[in-house]
Amino acid sequence: MKFSPLVQRISGEGADAWLTHYEASAARDRGEDVIILSVGDPDLDTPAAVVDKAIERLRAGDTHYSPAAGRLAVRAAIAAHHAKRTGQTATADNVVFLSGAQNALFVACSCVAGSGDEIISFDPMYPTYPATLQASGAKMVRAPTTGNFRPDINALASLINANTRAIAWASPTIPVV
Repeated sequence: MKFSPLVQRISGEGADAWLTHYEASAARDRGEDVIILSVGDPDLDTPAAVVDKAIERLRAGDTHYSPAAGRLAVRAAIAAHHAKRTGQTATADNVVFLSGAQNALFVACSCVAGSGDEIISFDPMYPTYPATLQASGAKMVRAPTTGNFRPDINALASLINANTRAIAWASPTIPVV
């Protein structure tokens, strides 16, 4: 079967992180003593208060799609928190929230970059991020870090050019674009 070029852009070494995760999960399910450090899905139980609230909302009929940008009350709370923390003016209209960092990176890169563009990202990074950053068709350019994962500012400056559309910075695994 012939797949679209997008499939090539989202494959590669990052896909191996999921294979490692599935193998570790299978070992755990067989009863082996495994600590899974492969993907950002911690083995902690969801707090009871969160489970109770979810059940309450489901029983109240909250079972339909939410707005694409997220619920207004949540966006307003995020904006208020951001304004308090940074002193920058923000409203719910300035906020979109998504289900996870990888989805947010995919959407952000799809909005700002395309074929012929470049996105700079610091090494090291979460293994699946290169494919996520390149899914838009942009080329990912790796920027080095110094000790303690600090960006090498001089190296970064030398990588910025007319094709640079974004700089993605994970510290070392939580993305900030």
